[in-house]
Amino acid sequence: MRYVLVHGAFRAGWSWDFVRPLLHTAGHETAAPDLTGMGANQPGSLAGLEDWVADVVTACADGPGDVVLVGHSMGGIAARVAASRLGAPVQRLVLLDAPLIADGQRAIDVSSPDPVDESRLPPADTMLPPSPVGPANGFDDPALAAWVNERLCPTPFRPSLDRAMVGPFRVEPELIFCAHTPTFFPSSLTRARCDADGTPYTLLDAHHDAPLLAPVAVAALLLR
Repeated sequence: MRYVLVHGAFRAGWSWDFVRPLLHTAGHETAAPDLTGMGANQPGSLAGLEDWVADVVTACADGPGDVVLVGHSMGGIAARVAASRLGAPVQRLVLLDAPLIADGQRAIDVSSPDPVDESRLPPADTMLPPSPVGPANGFDDPALAAWVNERLCPTPFRPSLDRAMVGPFRVEPELIFCAHTPTFFPSSLTRARCDADGTPYTLLDAHHDAPLLAPVAVAALLLR
């Protein structure tokens, strides 16, 4: 089995560095691409959601065997759209603390419980700056926090404005939410909607950056 691991905003493929060795030890291959505009794939102020989807589709197709496609946070949107366009080889789609959008929605539409005030949004070509991590985000280890802060990068805003064209699913997404994610995060809003309509999910005892803060628990869920 091959795991394609998609990172979230302000991060890059390195955010899976602690999970990948655990999957390798279990006998699986992994890929963790940098989405366009982030990590080694900069600059990207004009990058859109379709660029991210293309990145994920390429990573899924760039190797033999069946794929478990995993999207964390904002990366879950790109993973979900990509999975709806790919038949085989994607056998499982796992969304880890990610917002869940419907066909035609934008990421910005599921980022707040209130209607979007379009007049207050920054220009589409804005690169959003990252915020440093620390104890408030679950990074109690100063060395780990410093390691992450050195690697954080701006994120293009355009993908949040692009409408997601989600086709029919061959595999339903498996939802995992982190118990200690702040309530204002898009994933927390999605979790509240799941609670309201009875959509099942797994709750992980971790902060939002679970791949970095709880890699053993994340790997165990992915391997089950």
